[in-house]
Amino acid sequence: MARAKENRIVIESPVARLLTQWINSEAIHQSDIAKVLGLAKPNVISMFKSGRSPLPARHILPLARCLGRDPEVLLDTWLAEYQPALTEALYQCKGVTVGASGGGG
Repeated sequence: MARAKENRIVIESPVARLLTQWINSEAIHQSDIAKVLGLAKPNVISMFKSGRSPLPARHILPLARCLGRDPEVLLDTWLAEYQPALTEALYQCKGVTVGASGGGG
């Protein structure tokens, strides 16, 4: 889902919203986050935050740890957005009902 905002495309992405919230609340530079993730260019972090580029699964754990956040929250959000069928199957295996937002509860 995308919508125009002041001549920019804004992606409606739960992962992007969560990353933006987390990164903006920390006193850490995007270049430092990029180094932790092994990324050559810090603008990739901006692309994750805007939703223009999907967050690769391999970055979930190191990114959450770098920001001092719970990796499970990011993983659950990522799975619900990028792998909804897998998310539903995992929750069914655990006997948890998946809500309309995609998360278990």
